[in-house]
Amino acid sequence: MSRKYKITFLVLLLLGLLIYLAPRLLAVKEVQSELVRQASAALNAEVSIGQIRWRWAPLPHLTLFDATVTHRDFVLQLPKTRIYPDWQALLTSRVEIGRLYLRSPHVTLNPSFFSGPSTGEGQGSVLPMADVTVDDGTLAISAFDSDQFRIKKLSLADIRLKIRKNSDHLAVSLQSSSSFAGALSVQGNFFADSASYSGTVKAEKFELAKLCELNTTVIKPLASQVDFSCDIIGQGLQSVQVLYSGGIPAFSLQRLEQPAAFQFNRAKLLLEKNGADLTAKIFELSLADPQVSFAGIVSRYFTADSPLPLYRLNLSAKDIDLSGVRARLLDLLGDEHITTTVCNVVRGGRAKSATYSFNAPLAGFADLRSMIINVDVDNADIHVPGVDLDLTRASGPIIIKDGNIHGYNLTTWLGQHFGSKGSFSLGLSEDNWLFKLDLDIDADLAALPQTLHHLIHNDNFRGEVLKFSSQGQKMGHLTIGDDLRDFTVDVSIPDLQDAQVNYERISRPIGLRGGMLHIHGDAVEWEQVSADIGPHKLVECSGNLSWGDSDIPFTVKSIAATLDAASFFAELNRSPVIAATLSPNISSIAGIISV
Repeated sequence: MSRKYKITFLVLLLLGLLIYLAPRLLAVKEVQSELVRQASAALNAEVSIGQIRWRWAPLPHLTLFDATVTHRDFVLQLPKTRIYPDWQALLTSRVEIGRLYLRSPHVTLNPSFFSGPSTGEGQGSVLPMADVTVDDGTLAISAFDSDQFRIKKLSLADIRLKIRKNSDHLAVSLQSSSSFAGALSVQGNFFADSASYSGTVKAEKFELAKLCELNTTVIKPLASQVDFSCDIIGQGLQSVQVLYSGGIPAFSLQRLEQPAAFQFNRAKLLLEKNGADLTAKIFELSLADPQVSFAGIVSRYFTADSPLPLYRLNLSAKDIDLSGVRARLLDLLGDEHITTTVCNVVRGGRAKSATYSFNAPLAGFADLRSMIINVDVDNADIHVPGVDLDLTRASGPIIIKDGNIHGYNLTTWLGQHFGSKGSFSLGLSEDNWLFKLDLDIDADLAALPQTLHHLIHNDNFRGEVLKFSSQGQKMGHLTIGDDLRDFTVDVSIPDLQDAQVNYERISRPIGLRGGMLHIHGDAVEWEQVSADIGPHKLVECSGNLSWGDSDIPFTVKSIAATLDAASFFAELNRSPVIAATLSPNISSIAGIISV
């Protein structure tokens, strides 16, 4: 068949169809009456139409002017509406709406729109099952309160909406600007038979603080603008999956006196609901203040053998501002024993990474033994309350487990002393007095007497140790433990060579040429010490001294020395007690004394 015959046949077919349908299409009054009836019944509202006209182009349709739908819950103003019939229904002599086109409609929603349907009003409002197109629409929502939220006065403008009725589902497309977002878009599908749905919600410059407030002082949205995308898949409310990607609005939390603000950089989360079980899979959650990035899983689930829900947390973090996190925790949970205990030990700094594991009922959050925390600290300050000891600028792995905190292979500073290959253990739970510290130290000899005075509580030892002063560095080892209520300090310096020491009881400086020093509690032991003391030479000396009782036992195990007699005699006379004994019998002495 030639092309011109095909065109002629098509024109004749359309003309015949038009002749057949014309009586039905021209029944405008009947259509208007049926339209008002259907709309009033479907919307349970009063419907009025200013003018109605039949148009043939571009397709036969009704055009409504200045239509208004008034309902207790909303008012819909329609300056211009095109109604296209359902052509298949017309062929069976039924008048049904096939497609609606709304130009510049304005909708006002009253607070009652968001409450449940009143008694006697049936099942509420239902939109006609027809294709709908909205162009340049506006929406105004009055402020209202719910049980949890206070919704502010809202407006949407430049609304472009398309609803398409397919054989098994509705397809929805919405774009607009609003008072709480620069741009909004919704794309989705709804399958009525299975009550399932899928879609994507996107927003640019979204401001939660302009949308709503919570009816509580615990959480408050803060001024912030974020962009996000949200993919949703679900079936009813029993099975829902939400993939969220973008920014999270800033907010503050307040349980105690001071609010704690949280600022976010970005987030990517998968939120899942399966019956009563809830899961949040955190692919990325980056906070700007305090600085920390999270990943992991948080879930609430039920088991057959437990009536209470269980909570599982497996979280990892990196680039952690420990000082900022500590401040937020104290602001929020400063009245909780776990928070104050951990924050009193870890005083601040930074950490490269951390993990947190928990799997217990909600009450388990009050028990440190229910959780495991691993932290790779980079530059942290650690405080031991019972000893009043501070390890500053600590680096290395730390673990909190079974109610204790442990550190391994640490480097740190103890006052002016640099420590390495360190380990410590500290009991955190109540009635747990565990404390151990083991540390190689590069001791600053100038600060060592003051450090020992601080750590060792024997008054006689304290009074004597401050009579020593020195300069330089010496490698040593420090051990403290094992009970916070009664701990022992152990310090050893295996090589005293080249150390220069001043002692108030001796007028000349002591230049050490070798030997070992060991302090254990209030006892001091030295071995094979050699030194130059002015004109005197100490070849070797070993012994011990203890301040454990009032007798102050003193033992010299071995000694070899050459002493300048005159100088030695003058040194002895510096002591009033010794001088009182020597002066009546010896007036002077000279030569060399060998011991």
